[in-house]
Amino acid sequence: MKKYRLIKQYPNSPEIGFILEPSNKYGHNGYVYNGFPINTEKYTEFWKEVVEKDYEILYVFLEYGGLGVVINGKHNGILAEEYKIQSIRRLFDGEIFTIGDRIEDDEHSVIQEFELIDNILKVWCVNPAYSCPRKPQSNGSITGCGNMFYYLLKDIEHFKKPLFKTEDGVEIDLKSQEQFYFIPKNNFNINSIMICNYWCNENCKKGEIPKQFKNLYFSTKEKAEEYVLMNKPCLSINDVLTSQDGLLFAEKKLKELVKLKINDKT
Repeated sequence: MKKYRLIKQYPNSPEIGFILEPSNKYGHNGYVYNGFPINTEKYTEFWKEVVEKDYEILYVFLEYGGLGVVINGKHNGILAEEYKIQSIRRLFDGEIFTIGDRIEDDEHSVIQEFELIDNILKVWCVNPAYSCPRKPQSNGSITGCGNMFYYLLKDIEHFKKPLFKTEDGVEIDLKSQEQFYFIPKNNFNINSIMICNYWCNENCKKGEIPKQFKNLYFSTKEKAEEYVLMNKPCLSINDVLTSQDGLLFAEKKLKELVKLKINDKT
């Protein structure tokens, strides 16, 4: 259950800073002090919920430049929270996040700032396309728009590098789609494959495609068909010259091009 800290005294109250924990003394199932039940949700003027830290600060920015190492929550005897934070560790899984890291969201946003409010850590991010990040600000009745937004620390994950990029420029990962298409380099046959059956192995999770699978990959069947149409050799010189637009081709140049293709052993 939740804990509460006394932030303002009242008659017969404990000292400011006292931590109130749930208790079943005297038959009360809740919060009790000196035998009297306390309604912490009603008297928020006096009692504030204690939010346990879900982070550990690792490095902070120093005023004169450079980084300071945080040891036991302090740098040079000063609480790390008094500095601008550069890097933190998330406690429940040990994941480390640093200013400049890309995170996994629709925009592949970049971490710009860590902000602490009552032990709640906000991770301010921005779309990498913006060169001048700024927070939304409010001044009285005037609200300034910003291009930054925040996530709670528990909700973010590092950006995962795509498994590979297709010939038509689409990044493929384990979440992007269920099916894609490939053409072996030794023929022009279009094949489809399921990502979940084909790519879920340790090599591909690291972004390394096994040598035997180095084919030409496409995000859709239409893109694969377009590639075959534009690249598969299937016309003879006579086919071209006897077409209705044959006059547009220079026969001599066309023969030279075909000879080069035939003699090309790469």
